[in-house]
Amino acid sequence: MGESVAIPAALTDEQQERLRRSVRYVTETAESVTARLIAEFKRFKEEGTSDIFDPTLADARPRERKFALLADQFIEQRARMVPYFQGVRRGYEIGVGPGYLFTMLQQVLGIEMRGCDVDFDGLVVYRELRRALGIEPLVSEFRVAAGADLPIPPGTDAVIAVAPVFDMGWGVAEHRDFLGMCRAKGVERMIWRLNKHTPEDILKFYRGFAQFPMAGEDRDAERFCIVPLQPA
Repeated sequence: MGESVAIPAALTDEQQERLRRSVRYVTETAESVTARLIAEFKRFKEEGTSDIFDPTLADARPRERKFALLADQFIEQRARMVPYFQGVRRGYEIGVGPGYLFTMLQQVLGIEMRGCDVDFDGLVVYRELRRALGIEPLVSEFRVAAGADLPIPPGTDAVIAVAPVFDMGWGVAEHRDFLGMCRAKGVERMIWRLNKHTPEDILKFYRGFAQFPMAGEDRDAERFCIVPLQPA
């Protein structure tokens, strides 16, 4: 793997102000979408059509539902990560989900973002949140699989995955191959927030060469790591 990536300690005053504005914008957008979906469900239920057309929180999968109903908590978690993306010019996020981090990286650091997610028709709450945040055209439908090529746009210098599920069942070999593919495409760093399901052998693999800049803050932050992929 490459040499260590320099990590700025903090945002500038201007960036901090942009982050405050971005957090407010993302939070208010999420609250608005959530309120609208709840109101739609109540109306469809009263009309007796909720079993026919229900693009709402009541029919959402638990993971989607919590990102809407507990939006402020997840937005705060993502906001704490933002300083560690300084220096990234073009990012590709795998599993954009509701788009909270995606949007903040655009607005605060000016990163040119693209990304992917799965099941646009089924994961309606995520789709509605991305649409309201104005990032829907930047996210394509794609399912990551071990050994499969990743449609990273040319010039991407960071691949991002926060609490991913695509790597469930992967061993060290699959992770090594995935990083190798990103490196071959010119990606400079892989930025993970590894999931709760990540086995100890995978964590040990990354501890051997990755940086864990948020270690010690809490259990979630301890799985946030930056993997250098190219020589400095």
